[in-house]
Amino acid sequence: MEKATELAQLSKYDGGMGISFTKLRASGSLIKKINQLSSGPIPFIKVYDTIKNAMLQGTGKKRSALVFYLEPRHYNIEEFLDLKETNGSDYLRVRTCNTALWVPDEFMKRIEADDDRYCFDPNETEELTSTWGEEFERWYAYYAEKAEKGEIKMFKKMKARALYREIMLKLAKTGNFWMNFKDTHNRHNQAPSYGNIHSSNLCTEISIANRGDSTAVCTLASVNLFAMIDHTRVMSEKEKGKFESLSIEAKMKDFVDWDGLKETVEIAIQALDNIVDFNFYPYPDTEKNSLDLRPLGLGVL
Repeated sequence: MEKATELAQLSKYDGGMGISFTKLRASGSLIKKINQLSSGPIPFIKVYDTIKNAMLQGTGKKRSALVFYLEPRHYNIEEFLDLKETNGSDYLRVRTCNTALWVPDEFMKRIEADDDRYCFDPNETEELTSTWGEEFERWYAYYAEKAEKGEIKMFKKMKARALYREIMLKLAKTGNFWMNFKDTHNRHNQAPSYGNIHSSNLCTEISIANRGDSTAVCTLASVNLFAMIDHTRVMSEKEKGKFESLSIEAKMKDFVDWDGLKETVEIAIQALDNIVDFNFYPYPDTEKNSLDLRPLGLGVL
C-alpha cells in the first residue's frame, strides 16, 4: 500500500509505471499474523488500476500509463491472464491498463521439451523471486520435486505448452500479456550488486536494477538523426543523378554530419546527467534510484 501511494504521486506528475506483482502471495495463502487467507495479487492490481484512473494529467484528458508484470510461475497466473477479458466482473478486470509477463528461460525450455509447468505460492518459494538464470532453475527444480512429494501446500501443475498456448491466445485477442525475458534483462544488469531487475516499464526500453526502497527511473532523450544529414548536398547529388548509384558507405561518409552528431550526443548526455541532479522527484524512492545509479537513456528518431 505504500507503493500505491508512490504510484499516486508519480501519476499526478505525469509518470507512467511498470510494476511487478510476482512477490505477492497467492490467493488462499495463510497470513499467519492474522490467521486469515490472502486475497492474492488480483485485488491489489485492481487497487492500482483504480488509483491510475483517478489521476488526470495535463489538460485533464489524459491518464497515466501503467503496466503490471507477473512471472508465469505464480499460482494466480490464470487469473492474471484474464485481467484484459472483455467479459466477467469489473472487480477482476483492468481494461484500461496494460499487462506483461516476466519470463525466465526455464519456462521456454519446458515449452520446447513439452514438459510440465509448476505454479507456486511466492510465500512458499521466496528464492524464486530473488534469483535468475541457472540459480533460478536449480531452485525451481527443487520446489517442483517438493511439490511432487506433497511437501508444498499450494501449487498447480499443467503442461507448459498449454499455458504458453493460453498466453498466445490472450495476446492475439487483447494485444496484452507481451513477453519480456527475465534472464536476458538480468544477464545485462549494469548494477547487479545493487539489486535484480524485476520488470521493465510500459515501453520496455528501460532495464534498471531496483529494490523495495529504490524505484527505477530513467532520464531519457533522443537525437533527431534527420537533422544530422546534409540535405542540400543530397538534393544536389540527386539532381545530378549520382546519389542512387552511391554505396551505403559512401552516403554515410559524405552526407552525414558526424562531427555535429558527436557534439549533439555529448551535449545531450551532459544535459541528461544535469537533469538527474536538478530534477523534481515526486517520491523519495525514485530520487534514491536516480542518484544512486544515475541511469540515462539516449535514443534516436
